[in-house]
Amino acid sequence: DAPAVKPRGRKLGDCPRHRAWIRTLPCVVHDNDCRGRVQAAHVRTGTDGGMGKKPHDRWCVPMCAYHHAEQHRIGERLFWRHTKYVAGIGGAQERARDYAHNSPDSGAREFSAASPALRRMRMKDRK
Repeated sequence: DAPAVKPRGRKLGDCPRHRAWIRTLPCVVHDNDCRGRVQAAHVRTGTDGGMGKKPHDRWCVPMCAYHHAEQHRIGERLFWRHTKYVAGIGGAQERARDYAHNSPDSGAREFSAASPALRRMRMKDRK
């Protein structure tokens, strides 16, 4: 992989190769309600995203269309709290971190390693 350089005309944090890879994985929820194609769903809470601001693509997890729509419909915190396969918002962040670490996209891997939010999570893990 080439070093992570922002290509002309592309936003910082835009990793199309990472998103494409995420879409090849099974839904992170993987229960009997899964339906529709897998999408790259962004974890926003506790990341570099916010109201009207999409976080870096390193914060993507694979979700089927049904669960992704449900996440937006009921809100992220409530969605992750009720998802028994992922331990709350912290579990979703950890899954996104693992996916970014193993991504074929060097930008996702490098940006993930340099993430302030990731450093905070690692510090919590050490305590």
